[in-house]
Order: sequence, then C-alpha cells, then structure tokens
Amino acid sequence: MKYLPVLAPLLALSAAAPAFADAPAATQDDVYKALSLGDRVQITFRSGNTVSGRLVPSPLSPQAKAKDAPRVALASGPFHLLYFRDEKDQSCEAQDLIFQVWLKRHADGKIETIQKGSKPELWQLYNIEGTPGLVFQDRGSGRTLTAMGVQNESKLDELLTRLRSKGGTEGERPDYARDRTLTIDMSWEYPGLNGTMTVDKKEIREIRKLQNLDPKTLAEVEKEKKKVQAELEKQNLELRRAAIERDKAAEAEIEARRKTEEEGAASRGEEGDLKAKLEKIRKWRELLTKFPPSVWSEKKLEDIARKNQSRLPITPEEREFMLSVADWKEAVAANEAARKEIEDKKKKGERPPEEKK
Repeated sequence: MKYLPVLAPLLALSAAAPAFADAPAATQDDVYKALSLGDRVQITFRSGNTVSGRLVPSPLSPQAKAKDAPRVALASGPFHLLYFRDEKDQSCEAQDLIFQVWLKRHADGKIETIQKGSKPELWQLYNIEGTPGLVFQDRGSGRTLTAMGVQNESKLDELLTRLRSKGGTEGERPDYARDRTLTIDMSWEYPGLNGTMTVDKKEIREIRKLQNLDPKTLAEVEKEKKKVQAELEKQNLELRRAAIERDKAAEAEIEARRKTEEEGAASRGEEGDLKAKLEKIRKWRELLTKFPPSVWSEKKLEDIARKNQSRLPITPEEREFMLSVADWKEAVAANEAARKEIEDKKKKGERPPEEKK
C-alpha cells in the first residue's frame, strides 16, 4: 500500500461526502436498496478497517452465490482471443511474456494479435481505447468477455471460467438488498492495486455512499495510476525475464543430465532403468508447463478445496491439478534442485550447459 498516500490529497474532499450518514432514520437495508452499479462507496468492516471503491458486477451471479444453489456447469470447447496490442506500449511486452506460459496450458484456444493501426473496425466494435486489450470469444455459445490492462495467468484463468460459465453474469444488475455479497473495484482509490474485492455483507458493519470523483480529480487519478502501473509493469517485466532465463538454464541442466545418464546407462546395460527415469522427467516437464509454480501452488490447492466446500465451480484445470498434485510436487522439487545446482556451479565459476538452438 505504499502508493496509497499519493492519492490522499486528491480524494480527501470527495471521501468526506457521506450520503447516508446524514440520515439518522436510514437503516443499512435502506442503504443497500439505494446502491447501484458504478456507485463509489466506503465499507467499514466489523474489525474496524475500511476500504473504498466503485461497485462493479460480481464474478458470480446471485444464483451461484446462494447457499443452496447447484454448481455452475462449465461449457468446454475452443475459444478465440483477440489481443489488441501496441508495439510502443511496454505493458504489451509484459502481456506477451504472460501469454508464453498461459497459452501452453490452453491448447484449445486460438489467439489473434491485432496491432494498433490495423483492423480499425474491430477496435471500434469492441470499444478498445487502450492496450493491452483482450476480447475472449466462446465459439460454442457466442459469448464474449472484454478485459483491459495487463492480465496475469490467474486472472486469465478466471476470465476464461467466466466466459464458459452457463448463465454467466454478463449484463445482469445486482440487487444489493437481496444479494449476500458485493464487489468493488479498488483501482481508482489505490493506484498500486489493479483488481476487485468481493465482500460478504455479514462482514460489513457500515457502508457509506461517497461522492463520485469529479472530472478533474479523475484525470489526476488516471495520470497517477498510469505512472504507478508503468513502474510496476517494468519491475514485473524484469522479474519475468529473469524467471524465463532461470527456467531455460534449468531445462538445459536437466537435458545435459539426461544425456549423461543415458550414455552411462547404455554402457552399463541399464537401458530399462534409464527409460523409466526419462519417462518421469518427461512427465515432470509436462506438469510444470501446464501448472507453472508461479500460478499453481499449495495456496492455490487450498483455494480450490475451499471452493469445493463452498459448492463453487471448479475448472477442469483445477480438478486435474488436485489429482496430479503429488507428481507436481516431485517435479517442483526436481526443478528447484536443478536450479540450485546451476547456482552452485556459477559460484564455483563453472558455466551452465548452453541450450541447443
């Protein structure tokens, strides 16, 4: 939250304009009845902490959030992704690196890159004003879903799940007096954050409707957001480049080790044992490609378990991850061991094996 103080002077006046606190007779139910999408609100939790944001559609429909609702069925099949890109936008370079990993896990998807200046009719059709812009299209149902800004692998998975959810929430208007949860977009309040928060109403002690930001403040906030996001994207880009280089070095080390073991096994007449080892290495590689540790982790496994207990939909990828988590842990351990060996060799002045082109 180191960027939070930056906007304090900009938001001070608008945040001090409560809509419901001045009405003593108003109950919290009255407050929820008066809320609508796009309203700017301040939420005070039972713990005493507060957060502000703009009301946006929830990731799940009211029916899916109901306690006794059945699971949302997921449609399978190919999807199409329109990627609106600008060569001069560094954010697009960060999105490219994310796609390198994510698309390996989604062979049923086809991506079409649309560079700035080409196909103006599509930019106009989907109202794309900035980059990177993403438009998901489900070929089976014809549904579309648009997202703006750099999207990480987890967010891309979430968007794809929403696209494939039958009876999804696109176009639905929430009834905040009836719904159990509400979702706020915090990116206009805290430039360092780029996402939404879904809050259960039972955790809310008070909710206040705030004055919407005036055009001048919006422009200043937007300017500060771009500045902060550019800095964060630059840092993330460097981290991703370093991670890709480490992965390449680890793969080269594994390949060199495989060749050494193959030659040694052949000379000792142990081809059968070697074949089993090679098959395990191949399986490890497939698992790490499909479930990269940067996205899939022990925490992700806990999140999936909580979703299952809450009767929320689990994607086919999440289910497969749960079933193969034991082998995945072995693959992660082997990969980390290879990386450590590379680092040890570097400290001793040895060069890691070069990757064949």
